[in-house]
Amino acid sequence: MEFIRSFSCEDFLAALESWTWLPIEGMSPFLCNAFGEIFLEAEDGIYFLAIIDGKLDKVCDTKEELQHILNTREGQEHYLWSVVIKANYDLGMRPKENEVFDFKVLPALGGELKPENISLCDFIVTSNITGQIHNQIKDLPPGTPISEINLEET
Repeated sequence: MEFIRSFSCEDFLAALESWTWLPIEGMSPFLCNAFGEIFLEAEDGIYFLAIIDGKLDKVCDTKEELQHILNTREGQEHYLWSVVIKANYDLGMRPKENEVFDFKVLPALGGELKPENISLCDFIVTSNITGQIHNQIKDLPPGTPISEINLEET
């Protein structure tokens, strides 16, 4: 069971193409959880790009501190989705080399955090689709009906 996925620098950069509306310039992606959420290193610390809410938050100051956090059960549940990943592995879902777990309908669009709403998808594709969706809905008040999402090829 893999909670952490490895990707090349080129794949990370391609996956972040639709997230430039967040202040990620100058940050270096170095780690990814099995849902395609990315840890980035900046001069002032380590940040986490969360797909569930489309936010970039500072986690800690150093990679060593991050390792300590990820060695705890709470850190694994929060940042690595360990409980959800285990449940999906128990259902037989196994990501291929370039895949991550993905929501069929993003929670931000009303999708539920249930196994039947989770699938496997190409890391770069899902990251870019998710980034575009979050960019389009980020300024809408909660509960706003969404009738259309426009996706572009990146």
